[in-house]
Amino acid sequence: MVKHTYPIVRWLFLCVCTTGILLFLAGCDLFGGGSPSTGTTVTPTPTPSLTTYKGDGFSINYPQTWKVKQSSDGVTFSDPNGIAYLSIRTSPNPNELIPASTVVDTALQAFKSQAKNYQSVNTPATTTLAGDTWSQGAATGDVTPSGQNTAVNVKIVVIADNHPAHSISSKAFVIGYATGSQVFDLANTAYFQPMLQSFKFA
Repeated sequence: MVKHTYPIVRWLFLCVCTTGILLFLAGCDLFGGGSPSTGTTVTPTPTPSLTTYKGDGFSINYPQTWKVKQSSDGVTFSDPNGIAYLSIRTSPNPNELIPASTVVDTALQAFKSQAKNYQSVNTPATTTLAGDTWSQGAATGDVTPSGQNTAVNVKIVVIADNHPAHSISSKAFVIGYATGSQVFDLANTAYFQPMLQSFKFA
């Protein structure tokens, strides 16, 4: 009985983990509380000095000025202006019971359920990080940040991996990173990619 129940419990836990990404996004003060107009330009500052965070089975470098919010299943990093964030969640996933591609799809479906004008973004189905091949997906959608009346179009990228591969000790690693669509490319260059490139399995 327990053997049959365990996969369902793990699956539900992963669904909750991925929606945690979205709950944080809804509370973000995107664009510093302003209502961006079509002509608004928000430029992230260059990446400052990085410091190392050690989590459950991983380490990652993040800008020293960023806020760190820990939870029982992971961590979320956000810039001081509330413009960009990157979240990492982990969960036991013995023998890769749930494929990484399914985790990505679940996270994007959760985003779709909370965002208006959802659009899938054409992106490679996989990416390489820390020597592993990760499943990847991306989307945009209108989200109304907490305390604001105007929706902001947000781009989110979700990647997932089971590590170590094909092992009873495999964990599902889910990374989601997002910001306003109009500044995503700048934030990706200045923040997200340097952080991702520093990611290591412990």
